[in-house]
Amino acid sequence: MLNTGVPYPIPFGEIERVELHYNQLELDHRLSYSLWVWVVRKNGKTKRVYYKGYRTAKLALPSDMKAALEEKGLHVLMVDQ
Repeated sequence: MLNTGVPYPIPFGEIERVELHYNQLELDHRLSYSLWVWVVRKNGKTKRVYYKGYRTAKLALPSDMKAALEEKGLHVLMVDQ
């Protein structure tokens, strides 16, 4: 699931949108970064999950997650905090 940013198994058809809340300054100047992933379902429920990424571990960046989710046909918002 980390490749797409979806924090728990859920059918893509039930997802209204995914919001990736990150800090561009961290991405540019640190080896690690913080990311909040908000999954908003069509029934109005929201699930938030904190994700800590490390460049040295070659985990997905927010831009990679956005591309993977858009490939699945989901609406993705990237929010720089």
